[in-house]
Amino acid sequence: MLLFACLLSLSTALLGTDTTYVLPTSGIACLKNMSSDFIIFLASDSNTGKFYSSVASTVKNAWSIGFEKAQVDLLFTPCVTCGNPETQIVEFYGNVTSNKLKPNCIWLNVIDGWYSDIPDRQGFFEKMIAQATKSKMTFGIFTSKKYWEGVFGDTYECPNARTTPLFYYNSDNNPSFSDFRRFGGWAKPTAKRYSPNNYVCNTKANYDYKE
Repeated sequence: MLLFACLLSLSTALLGTDTTYVLPTSGIACLKNMSSDFIIFLASDSNTGKFYSSVASTVKNAWSIGFEKAQVDLLFTPCVTCGNPETQIVEFYGNVTSNKLKPNCIWLNVIDGWYSDIPDRQGFFEKMIAQATKSKMTFGIFTSKKYWEGVFGDTYECPNARTTPLFYYNSDNNPSFSDFRRFGGWAKPTAKRYSPNNYVCNTKANYDYKE
């Protein structure tokens, strides 16, 4: 059982942003002033699985302008071709903890670039989340129905899906879960990216929704 679950909103729906770019304090403040209830930063290099050292200062900038720690998430994109998912998680999370970032949630990215055959992909994923659990990482999964089924097959379910939060992607410009269809063992999502690639606050950001 996953004991380290990402925190959910206790009452109202939340709107937020996620970005792959390093932002100065002014950029983060601009996003917050646009009524961002939370913010998510890409924190790893998909070519290596390594931690982006620049994200440490970006997260601390977010705290300095008023984001609470519970309002900041990170996105981890593994390097599937690199192998060794356990080592990638250990090294990445070691950097998160050594920088004292304490994100609300680390979303493990399952989108594309998962080469090799389906059983190997499933094995990589299961090793990755097993190590995340062993490391006491607070994590969830970022994916979409299309990508999940393309990577793992139509019938594959996430181990412990009932206790593993789902952040799904559907660019329908609809900040709600009304479009959600079950997949991967998930009956209900936690968050949604509903509008990608918006140019705001002198950067490119995606718009997200949480309940």
